[in-house]
Amino acid sequence: YKRQVSTKDMIFRQAQATMAKHGSATWLNSFGTSFPGAMTLHNYPTWMKNFVAERNTGKEHGDSVRMDMGAVDIFRDRERGVPKYNAFRRSIHLPEIKSFEELTPNKEDQKILSEIYEDDIEKVDLLIGTLAEADRYPGYAFGNTPFYIFALMASRRLMADPFFSD
Repeated sequence: YKRQVSTKDMIFRQAQATMAKHGSATWLNSFGTSFPGAMTLHNYPTWMKNFVAERNTGKEHGDSVRMDMGAVDIFRDRERGVPKYNAFRRSIHLPEIKSFEELTPNKEDQKILSEIYEDDIEKVDLLIGTLAEADRYPGYAFGNTPFYIFALMASRRLMADPFFSD
């Protein structure tokens, strides 16, 4: 396939029009071959920072809301009681991070995170900690904390799959 469509054009209301214009093969190929980018700080999709949320009725409404989906992710984690970064690492028996310098080698990020979290590494949100962590295998899109969960859950899924095991 020579054509690709952007992720922004493959979701929500745009998906139907994009599929009609480019065909389902191009649409599916784009999902399968688009480079998602690394899961790091400062790498949130630009179009999701100023996202217009509308009712999912297929019709235009006057009550749409503009929002920053990154902020919504953090708010929802806090609202739902998702553990903070270090608390989560301790709960899965990974060593805790003792400082912002240990979390990320980037001096500017250390300064920003220290200011936001009032110089308390224990206050760092799980999402932010996993995006900031420098402990990553080369070539992987995410750090070792989410990789640990991925590896753990992948093996459990395989063991529980009735078509893969007896």
